Amino acid sequence: MKADESFADIANVRAVVFIGGSKCPVNVVSMSIFCREAEEQEKMEEASAVETSVLITGGTKGIGLAIAKRLADSRNTLFLAYHSDGRAAFKAKTQIEAKGATAHLICADVGTVEGVTHIMEEIGSLAGSLDHIVHSAAMIYPTTMLGADLTKFSKAVETNGLSLLYLVQKAVPLLGRGSSIVFVSS
Repeated sequence: MKADESFADIANVRAVVFIGGSKCPVNVVSMSIFCREAEEQEKMEEASAVETSVLITGGTKGIGLAIAKRLADSRNTLFLAYHSDGRAAFKAKTQIEAKGATAHLICADVGTVEGVTHIMEEIGSLAGSLDHIVHSAAMIYPTTMLGADLTKFSKAVETNGLSLLYLVQKAVPLLGRGSSIVFVSS
């Protein structure tokens, strides 16, 4: 990135993501976790006193937690969605709040429409809107095709693939102009 490029120029970059072999154009997220030189970051911090709300699915462990920690500051309200490990969730909330951010825990299954509906209802009642989504929830199910349990395999497909569709559809009423959705896959 050149030093004379403005943040607005970076925010308008488009990318193409391949999902199931189909090309899907998406906006590249312009949050601080992705790419900014130190000087540009300082300028943004000075200019940006606006509070931002971010949903991070899988935000209490692994990559999701690392992203939440990076976004944790007094300007951000973070909604950490997790599936079942309450102990890890409360530990993550404590770590995020120690960095100055407001953190809310939402226990739900992003692999179901009902779970995503619950997440969006909670965010709607607590914040009224949502600026960004970082979707990093995943279900690991290593198996062979012949050895796969159909129920577990279906759940992995819902969590790892369909959940993005559920999130986008249910989040639309909360998202405003300039909102971003990032799908993290590893």
